[in-house]
Amino acid sequence: MGRVWWILLGLVVACVLQCIAAPALVLFGAQPNFMLIFALAYAATRQDDSALLVAFFAGLLYDLMGVMPLGFDAVLFTLGALVVYKSCTWFGAEDPQSQLVFTLGTLILLELAYLAFGVFACHAAMLGALVRCLVCLGLDALLLVVCKPLVRILYGSSEPARPSFSGVIDNFR
Repeated sequence: MGRVWWILLGLVVACVLQCIAAPALVLFGAQPNFMLIFALAYAATRQDDSALLVAFFAGLLYDLMGVMPLGFDAVLFTLGALVVYKSCTWFGAEDPQSQLVFTLGTLILLELAYLAFGVFACHAAMLGALVRCLVCLGLDALLLVVCKPLVRILYGSSEPARPSFSGVIDNFR
């Protein structure tokens, strides 16, 4: 039950940062997405099924604050968390650097999805949407690099400690 409270606290902090800090960090019409950063960092850190729930509720909260159709960000965040969670699991990304690489790759895919949705919504502003996408990607990537270690410290890893090869050899002595 204590873990649920920590997750709720993380969601509340991300929501408060999205409401207060994100509008202050607007650059070329783009602002960082703290809810997405929290969802992806949590998915890379925990690598369990709870990451999908956290991403869904983070996306739903972001939908309630935004202008996109209700459920768009919830689905997008959940798919992003699924990609991070499965890619880190399949490729055995146990160290924080490789987890960060998979998370940044997923962030690029999600920003391209936002770009595609924005371009399909308004064809006239294609160059503006591309600039906004690139700036938003840069802001989100920078904040992800800063916030990922904090999420790792707070939520730890769900992976059980695997015995190393030296531990196996010590058991035979």
